[in-house]
Amino acid sequence: MGTKVYLRHGSLGADCDIVLLRKKKRSAYRRTGGAQSYTKNKGKRQKRQPKSQYVHFKGVRLSKGTPGKWYVPKCIGVADPKADSNLIGKELPTLCASLFYVGHGGFYRMQGSRKKIVLKSTTNSKGTCHKAYAPIGVQIARLKPTGGKDSGGEIVRMKYRVSQRRTKSASGVVSYGWLRSFSLE
Repeated sequence: MGTKVYLRHGSLGADCDIVLLRKKKRSAYRRTGGAQSYTKNKGKRQKRQPKSQYVHFKGVRLSKGTPGKWYVPKCIGVADPKADSNLIGKELPTLCASLFYVGHGGFYRMQGSRKKIVLKSTTNSKGTCHKAYAPIGVQIARLKPTGGKDSGGEIVRMKYRVSQRRTKSASGVVSYGWLRSFSLE
């Protein structure tokens, strides 16, 4: 568990890319009443099994290393260069930083989690927690010309964790700060 992520892979084809994924929740409903639907289905919606699936995170493509050797992957491409050009050349801690953000009301949130995250100096009440994680993944994929990735392929499942580090000053004052790390699922 640490802030630096190392990858190692075999020889990859020229058309293969290493992509960064995040887990996204799928709605518990699906639309059935489209333009081509039967009259009895128009405008109706049906319940379905809610689940989550991995999606391409911001179109991030990671650098390839030498086959069989460990290396630290960096971002070499994003889906929207205008919005995310600052991510080019950055490592995973910077790429995943937007998963942990300040939400409505000034509370810290983790993407995909309902609970608010508070420091241990704040009392833990209902709907809050002291640490959280977001499921992420790295996958080798052949990207289609339209930009979407091919389904299939093994995913290296990881967790982007946010916990707290306790520090004590020379005068004995205890304070808490955020500690971000990665771990394998």
